This record gives sequence, structure tokens and C-alpha cells, in this order.
Amino acid sequence: MNCPGVNGIDPTLAAGENPTVNAQLVVGVWGPNGMFQPGRVTASDALGRTHSVVVPLDTDVKLSVSGRKLLIENDAGSRVRESDEGIPVRIEASKVNEPQNFRFVIRSLIP
Repeated sequence: MNCPGVNGIDPTLAAGENPTVNAQLVVGVWGPNGMFQPGRVTASDALGRTHSVVVPLDTDVKLSVSGRKLLIENDAGSRVRESDEGIPVRIEASKVNEPQNFRFVIRSLIP
């Protein structure tokens, strides 16, 4: 599963990742057993980053995108909050060749 659109990275996230600001972007999935599997950055450019995470087929997981001190919006323009439970995702074995992609935008740093 890919999260190819974490956009608004430069310069907002770069400034936020400065150790004095400590705005941390975390992308990953919560498994049915409650364990968190972090995604990894698989591509990056001036417009954004692609995070990928391997998930088991035919298993319900919840995609989580969070960022301390970051204003993050989903593809529909709704704010993603720290308290959100995640986006339910299920990768069906019969659709394994149809990747699921999710897009998020980092709008700004939260003071």
C-alpha cells in the first residue's frame, strides 16, 4: 500500500523536522492485534514523499498519518487530527495488482 501524496513537504515539513521545532510526520498502519507498522519513505522530491508499508492480504488495518505540530489534510480537504482512529483499509488478495493509494497534504506548522 502506498501513500504517494504527502505533499507540501518542502519547505513546511523540512522546517518542521528541524530539531528545534520537532514536528514529526508518522505514516503507517495499525494491525488487528494493535501493533503499529511504520511506513518507510520510498521516494521523495520537492513536492512530496511517497511512504510505503506492506500489509497482509485480506486483513483489516487502519492507515494512520499524523504529525506533531503539522496541519495535515486528507485528499478531500478534511483535517487529519491526532485523535483520528485511522482510515480502515483492506487489501483483498483478488485485487493485489490494484494498489491502493492515499493522498495527504501538509498545510502548515501549528505553533
